Amino acid sequence: MEKDPSAAPAASPAAAAPASTPVVKSLFKVGDKVKSIYGHSTVDEVRPDGTVVFILKNWELAYGSKVKCFLNPEAVETDTGEGWSEGRLERRSAGAKRL
Repeated sequence: MEKDPSAAPAASPAAAAPASTPVVKSLFKVGDKVKSIYGHSTVDEVRPDGTVVFILKNWELAYGSKVKCFLNPEAVETDTGEGWSEGRLERRSAGAKRL
């Protein structure tokens, strides 16, 4: 069976142009000290869509895992230094052993 030369080739999904993500001007930059409802930190990344990425300094999960936040800029504020500490906060209940 011969192909019809006048027939248009079918468009493949891979050939379609990817949807572009709008670039948002952010009030934050890498290294800025910030605070959110989850705690204080330093900005690690600002994505093109404005998402602010940081690892919390005062929150640690099981086995020493860190909490990484991906928040909209509206949920993050510049930290004025009040309550800021680079150190790790530890909560211990009565009778807990120190690690």
